[in-house]
Amino acid sequence: METHDINLVFTSRTENEGLPEADGETRSVLQGRLAEGAGGLYLFFSDRIEHSGKANYTIKIGDGEALLRRAGDLPLRQPLFLGKRMTGSCELPIGQVTTEATAEKIEAAWDRKSGSGAAKLVYELKLQGQFAGKFYLDFRYDLKHKKN
Repeated sequence: METHDINLVFTSRTENEGLPEADGETRSVLQGRLAEGAGGLYLFFSDRIEHSGKANYTIKIGDGEALLRRAGDLPLRQPLFLGKRMTGSCELPIGQVTTEATAEKIEAAWDRKSGSGAAKLVYELKLQGQFAGKFYLDFRYDLKHKKN
């Protein structure tokens, strides 16, 4: 699997019409790694979770499917498939909870020649059967050391 050091801009936006105070957006500029494998594109990076702590992320994006993994604070494992409800799990301060997500959009692109790309995930999430919101994850990345 070929890997690359990348600069990454990660934007996460949440919408919950029933609970507007839960809406929010965060934007992080990070360093990470990108890998190209038979199963798709992989993004590896670390970020801080607001009001919690640090977490290490692995995002795998394939054709119509993705896997979100977060280790560290608030561990998460959530598979995503377009139009299909998938069960996962998340560790919250109250304990482990079951998650369900239905993906509306799964896209990823990587242009080796320009050394840049982008990915987008849009999904609805339930925690313990309760609607938690619609999540929009945007990733923009480029090679950390581009060749001129």
